[in-house]
Amino acid sequence: MIQKETHFAEGIIESVLTLERAFLVKSENEIKKLVLTENSNIWKGLDGMDIDVVAVGDHFYARGYKQNDDLFIENIWINIVNVSGIVEEVSDTEIDIRLIGMESRWKVKLMKHTRMLDSEDNVIFSGAKVIQKSNIIQVFGVRNPGSDHILASTIFLQSG
Repeated sequence: MIQKETHFAEGIIESVLTLERAFLVKSENEIKKLVLTENSNIWKGLDGMDIDVVAVGDHFYARGYKQNDDLFIENIWINIVNVSGIVEEVSDTEIDIRLIGMESRWKVKLMKHTRMLDSEDNVIFSGAKVIQKSNIIQVFGVRNPGSDHILASTIFLQSG
């Protein structure tokens, strides 16, 4: 059996080809087109999303196998971010954080599927109620280009 070598690409979606189940992209490497297969996984806050959630201008990271200048996708992550920061404000649906060592600020929106984990990776069922000002948190989520809002997929409470 021939093993296909895994390749990675990062860039911007320039066109969504819904009928072809593909994307034309601008990336740093020679990849020009990302092609979905029946086994491809699209992540945009959750695994298993459909092609309709991907938009022109979205940032992507993708892994798959290469054929000519095309990348046949195994996994693609759309607008994914991973930030850590100090909590400045918290409510039932939103957390304001300042990035550690920087003046950048983010508004982290909680969704009904947002997972919250403590420093030992135990699931926290009480949601944002356990997060307080001055806590340090790490957030995995989706950030639409040009926005200061992150839709949180997972939040790790690093100190409390």
